[in-house]
Formats: sequence, C-alpha cells, structure tokens
Amino acid sequence: MRIGWGEPVSNINKSVKQKVPFSKGPSLGLSGKVWLSIAIFALLAVSFGVYVYWEKQIDRANDLRHVSFLLADELRQSSDDLTRMARTYVVTGDPRYKEYYQDILDIRNGKKPRPKAYQHAYWDLMLDNPLLPQPDSGQAIALLELMHQTGFTEEEFARLTEAKVNSDRLTALEFEAMKLAESVGADKEAVRVKALLMLHDERYHKAKSAIMRPINEFYVSMDRRTRDTVRNAKNVALFFRLLFVATTLAAVFTLWRTYAILRSTLGGSAGEVHAQIVRIGRGDFSTAVAVAPGMENSVLAGLLEMQNKLQDYETERRESEAFKQAILNSVAAEICVLDRDGVIMAVNEPWRRFVQENSIESAGSASGTDVGANYLAVCNENGAIDARDGILAVLDGRLPSYSLEYPCHSPHRQRWFTMIVTPLGEVTGGGVVVTHTDITERKQMEEQIRNLAYFDPLTNLPNRRMLLDRLAHALAEAKRYHRSLAIMFLDLDNFKKINDTLGHDIGDELLKEVSVRLSTCIRAGDTVSRQGGDEFIIVLTEITNPDDASLVADKIIKAINMPVQITGNLLNVSTSIGIAVYPINGRDDAQELMKKADKAMYAAKAAGRNGYKFFVD
Repeated sequence: MRIGWGEPVSNINKSVKQKVPFSKGPSLGLSGKVWLSIAIFALLAVSFGVYVYWEKQIDRANDLRHVSFLLADELRQSSDDLTRMARTYVVTGDPRYKEYYQDILDIRNGKKPRPKAYQHAYWDLMLDNPLLPQPDSGQAIALLELMHQTGFTEEEFARLTEAKVNSDRLTALEFEAMKLAESVGADKEAVRVKALLMLHDERYHKAKSAIMRPINEFYVSMDRRTRDTVRNAKNVALFFRLLFVATTLAAVFTLWRTYAILRSTLGGSAGEVHAQIVRIGRGDFSTAVAVAPGMENSVLAGLLEMQNKLQDYETERRESEAFKQAILNSVAAEICVLDRDGVIMAVNEPWRRFVQENSIESAGSASGTDVGANYLAVCNENGAIDARDGILAVLDGRLPSYSLEYPCHSPHRQRWFTMIVTPLGEVTGGGVVVTHTDITERKQMEEQIRNLAYFDPLTNLPNRRMLLDRLAHALAEAKRYHRSLAIMFLDLDNFKKINDTLGHDIGDELLKEVSVRLSTCIRAGDTVSRQGGDEFIIVLTEITNPDDASLVADKIIKAINMPVQITGNLLNVSTSIGIAVYPINGRDDAQELMKKADKAMYAAKAAGRNGYKFFVD
C-alpha cells in the first residue's frame, strides 16, 4: 500500500486500526482494586481527622483544667489580698491601701474592669510601685460569673459560691477593723492595736478557714473531674491513632496488590509502556518491544503487534514520499531544498517573503526565490561565505549538519536569524534542506539576561558580580604596574526611616537619584556599583595617594547632601563612607579590601555619620 502526499492522516490511522487489533488484557479485577483503594484512603482520612479532633480535645481539656485552677486561685488570692490591704491600712494608716481594698472588692464583684495580667502578682507590683500605670483589659465581670461561664459542675460552683459568701462576710470584719483604726483621740495607738488584733485573732482565722475549706474541696473535685476528662480524651485518641496505623498498613497492602495487577495488565511498568508509546509515536521502530513470557495478552504485546504493522507502513511510505516528507519534517520556518550542486529544488512561501524583505538576489538576473537558481552563487554574491562553506561541507559529507547565526539589517531594525542545514539522505538522491528562523526575540532576551546578570535592575549600575570582575582586573593591573587603588564603601544614613515612612517607591527613586550623583563624582575609568539596599561600592583606579580618595569622598558627600525633590517630598540625605587603599591596607585580595572598607564605613557612622573614614589596622 502506497500513501499519497494528500491522503489524510486519519485515513492512515483507520487502516492501521483495522489491521492491528489490540489484544485485550486479562480481567484481573483492576477496577475493583482501585475502588477498594479509594475506600481505604477515605477511611484513612476519616480516622486521621477524628484522631486529630480528639488530640485537640485533650488540649481543650487541659486548657479548661488550667483556667479552672486560675479562677479558683484568683478567689483565694483576692481573699489574701484583702487581708493584706486591711492589715497594712490598720498599721500604716495610708489611705491608698483602703482604696486598693475597695478596688479588689469592686473588681471581684464586676463593678470595675479587671486589669490585664490580674491573675499574676498584680497587687505586689502595685505595692512596690503604686504610680505604675496598669493596662485595662476592659472586662468588667464578676468572678462568680466567670466561674459560671467556665462550665463548672453544680457541686463545684456551690463550693466556690460558699467560699465567696464567706469571703464577703469576712470583709465586714475587716471594714470594722479599718474603721476602728481611723478613730482619733488620746488612746489612738491603743485603738490601732485593738484593730490589728481583730485581724489576727482566732475569730478572724476561723473566718479565713471558712473561705479556704470550700476552695480546697473545689480543687479536689475539679482536679478529679478534669483529670478524668483528659484521660478519656487520651483513650479515644489512642484508639483512633491505632485505627489510623492499621488503615495505613491496609492502604499500603492494597496499593501493592493494585500495582501488581496493573503491571500484569500492562506487561511491564507504566514508565516502560509510556516510553514505548512515545517512541512508536515518534516513528522510531528500530527497537522491538520486549514482551516477557506469560504477557502475550498484555498492552506491551499489543504495542509490539502495532509496531510491526506500522514499521511496514513506514518503510513503504519512506520509499514513495521521501522527498516531500523531508520538507514536512523540517523546522516550520523559511525552507529551501537544494540538490547536490546547490541548485534550488523547492521553496515555501515564508522563504519567498524572507528573501523579498531582506532584498536577497541570486547571481545574474534570477531572484533568490526562483527554483533552478544556484543558492551557492547567491551566498557568494551576498558575501555569505560561512553559509556557503557550511552547505558544501554537509553536501560533501564532511559535516552531519551545520548551523549559523547571523544578523540581518532590515530598513527598520536589526534582526537575527539562524540557518540550519540538514542532509536529505541518499533515498532522495542527496541534497540538503536549508531553514532560516527569526531569532531576534531570543537574542533580545539573551541581552536582557546578560544585563540582569551584571547590572542592578533598579539603578542600572554594575552589580556585585561585575564589580568583582572589574576589581579583580584593577587589582591585577595595580600589582603589575605598582599602582594604588581605593575601595569606597557607602551607606546612606537613615535610609530605612525614609523607606518606612514614605514607602519603597520613594526609596527607589531616591536610590536612582543617588546613583546618578555618584556617577558624576567619579572618572570614566572608575566603577560605581550598587550592592543592594542603600549600599554602594566605588573603585577608584590609578590613584597616586590616599588624598585622591579624600577629594572624591568630599565631592560625594557634598553631592549627596544636596536636597532631593521626589513627588512633592523634599528629602535631605547624608552618607557615611569607608575607604580601604591598596596596597596600604593589604594584598591583592578583593574580598579582604571590601571587608576593610566596610569596617571603615561603620567607623564613619560611629563618628557621627555624614563623613568618611580610612581603614586603620
């Protein structure tokens, strides 16, 4: 069967399908295994989610346990703080302690907001520094209401309520003692002693015990309840953890079984089948598909059968359509086919437009697009000697192929092209295919990449990479001719403040302006580079003494100090400069000299900024 040039590819595929039936693989329940794997993974996800949920329940139970202790301890601590304030007021008579006493009551009863960190050593800090402002949490809520919201049991809440009621009763005795201490008269001290005894006698301590006893009972009850809650949550979490592990093992086993069935169906690994399909799809029939024993009904066996049939068709097609297929398989660009003597046998429309746009003419009066013209003569007439020699080398068999990139100047802009010469082969009687492709965009991108590699994108100054290259060259020249050079490390003063207050856009514009000013302060042979941020490095070559660097530093400082107007903002900027001189400050080591210049810059900043310093060992 011979395939004509105009026969649709779909017809060829139909012929292949009719003559190359794919053998069906054995039905080994692959679909069922896949669904089973999906079900197991769903169970795996559910068990993991429930396990995570119960782990969080453990955290919540521990948090509740912690909050419960804090609230109960706040009730106990407030009672102790009230006692301390009452006793201190009776002893000192300082009205602040009576105010603190009332504050504690009002906070506990929800009449005043609770300060932040109130459950810590709040009143100890206030007593140590009473003028210290305490931040307000904005939470005005009674302590009993907080306890009720926490979720205590009725029995636990009853214990805390009892302790609160007993504490409120004790406040009556404390108020009585404080009122007694405020008495005036000749026996004032005796009255104060009596009031103090009221806060230390047996009656008072029994009242305190009546407060602490239910609190202690609450601790025991709450500790038992929350501990049981945490233990139950841990047990449930452990169960789902084990279920998750078991499900994971089941999933691994099911995946392994599914893989084994899939490999048996395919006749090999998925990668092997894919590689064979890609190879056959590319028309490569040079290697037979390997089918293992026992895999005669597999996908690979079907591919082997298809490959054998397609190879027969491919051989027949090549014999009948070699010339046209050579053009079809060429790059989709300007195409020109030459015979053994370099005579044009065929061209496509892109080639004709290419020749017309670039005014290429062949020898004599024939156009470069004409079939029958000698392309080698066209190359000679247009001075394309490299192209001519490359084509001859491929025609003579000295090169397997040839490629050349060259510029072409059109009336409006310079364009770049690549020429690729490939042999047609002996089946068509020899000759070559010449393709031309416009690579102008690629060349422009390469130039942009080169700029990004060696120049700072913001200021267009040399970056650190180019600086190191130039510095290495400058050091080599200085060493060879016994010259000196200086490295100046600059950092703008308070640049971060400008960035933070006015924004990065203003900061970027400022850096561009600084770059322009720095460039005007140096000679043509010197280099100014941006290292990043607001740091710049300047290399001064061929200086006679350090005073040359001082003159440049003074010039830079004056230039930078000039006000900058950026989008309505008048900015005043200064700079600190560190200077290292070769060979005074070391051998020809670029990194070492840069470090020394950096250290000198920090010395300039420490000296008050807006100045410069030389590195001193």
